[in-house]
Amino acid sequence: MNCKSKHHTYICVGRTGTGKSSICNRILGKNIFLVSDSGKSVTSAPELARSINLGYTFTVVDTPGVMDTSVNSNQAKKKSCDEMIQAMVQCPEEGKRALLLVLKYGDRFTEETRKCVDIIETIFGDRCLEKCCIVVFTHGESFDLNNEERNISFEDWCRSQEEGLKLLLQRCEYRCLLFRNKTKDSEVSRRQIESLIQMTNKLDESYTQEKFDEARKKHKRLALESKLPSLLKDYDTEMNELQEKANRNLVQCPSLQELISLEKCINNIILKLQIEDDGIYYSQGEFSLFHQPMLRAKEMLKQIHMQEIHTVKEKMTTTIMRLKMQIQDCNGVSAIEYFEDIIQDFFAKFSEFGLIIDNDNISIDDRNNVLNWHSEDLLLFGNVCVLIHELYTSITDKRNALILKSYKEELKGKIKILEKRLIAIPEAEIKSEKAIKIRDEAKELLETIDPNQEKLEKLRARLRELDEDAAQKVDQCKKNKRELAINLVASTLTDALGVAGHAASFVCHPVAKIVSRAAPVTATAARTVFDVIKRKLRS
Repeated sequence: MNCKSKHHTYICVGRTGTGKSSICNRILGKNIFLVSDSGKSVTSAPELARSINLGYTFTVVDTPGVMDTSVNSNQAKKKSCDEMIQAMVQCPEEGKRALLLVLKYGDRFTEETRKCVDIIETIFGDRCLEKCCIVVFTHGESFDLNNEERNISFEDWCRSQEEGLKLLLQRCEYRCLLFRNKTKDSEVSRRQIESLIQMTNKLDESYTQEKFDEARKKHKRLALESKLPSLLKDYDTEMNELQEKANRNLVQCPSLQELISLEKCINNIILKLQIEDDGIYYSQGEFSLFHQPMLRAKEMLKQIHMQEIHTVKEKMTTTIMRLKMQIQDCNGVSAIEYFEDIIQDFFAKFSEFGLIIDNDNISIDDRNNVLNWHSEDLLLFGNVCVLIHELYTSITDKRNALILKSYKEELKGKIKILEKRLIAIPEAEIKSEKAIKIRDEAKELLETIDPNQEKLEKLRARLRELDEDAAQKVDQCKKNKRELAINLVASTLTDALGVAGHAASFVCHPVAKIVSRAAPVTATAARTVFDVIKRKLRS
């Protein structure tokens, strides 16, 4: 057997008062560790000792009792965890390692004992009992006394146990030894140590540092459980204060900044809970130790988020309704443009809170989602989108109305000018150019008016009337011109007959009357010529 195989390391674990220190002394062959009969823990920290006995190099770690009588349950868990970490650091790497779970013969396997075994499993790993653990019962003298008449072996006694102890021994595959702590018989002591060596050599696996490192995933839970009641109380107090603020906000209509600040506080609590819970061991399907406070914090976040949605909607709705009223009172297109800028700036501010408003569409700005919007949240903004659409529609309608109003005023002015120009043309005017120009301008204006625009129907009618009046004026001018030409012809004929001085006395055809007085034949001829000329001119 080489030197390495003859080096054994034993880590003794168990409740206070089971005799761990006595076992350690027996293995070492020396009284190194202090032994107490008071039932109170003497070993307050892991102690390591090394000795050569029966040709073996033994390293023994004596640990304080799990669930030490001097500390409460939660403190004991953390204390045991810290102590085992110290113990493993002290163990040499060479040779074989084994856990010695020390139980006192005659003690009942109580719920407290079971909890101790659970803590040991938590510290050293789920399979430590099956692979690397030997159960050592101390006070073997009591066993000898109790079973002297029954003549039952220790092995048979182990297999006859029931319930919790039976399950423990089964898991350890009945690797059990009986130690007589108080014996002074060296031969008995030697056989006990040799039995321990043989059982250790038969272990499938040594308890390595790697196994312990894997088990350390559970150590944080032990440490956490020791302070869990105090932690939960502190978190409960903190969340009660935040809940009170949230409840006040339900009736006080807080600002978005106040809600964001409150939300930040709750998120900080959630972050702290997640940090506390990080790396904690849980069995499959087991709830987190912080399950309840985490649920409460998330419910508060939902409540605040709904308040944020309500606040945003209320702010949008109130402002949009006010802007719609102000737009209705606008008197100029420039004022509309001013309000368009105001609306654009107002909607742009919501980008600070993670919303993008484009026309009547509201979407989430993923790069700046301050309020942690979700797509289902936007479904609650349906009525706001309708209001935004109405707002933009009112702007368009108002602009069109103002433009139409301005156009009507401009058109009225032009029509009025045309009407004045037409009236200014004298009744005896013989030149029709002015009237023709007025008529043409009236037609051009008429062509520029949308025939579907009912509000301009009166102006269209006025232009049509103006067009007709201008046409009549043109006809009047032409008529005047023809009359003037007739008069000129009549004057010329009168001159030809020598009666020019009496032209003013003619009623119908002055020239014809003069001629008729002078000579009937001449008058008849003159009247005939005059009528022909007149028809020609008027045609």
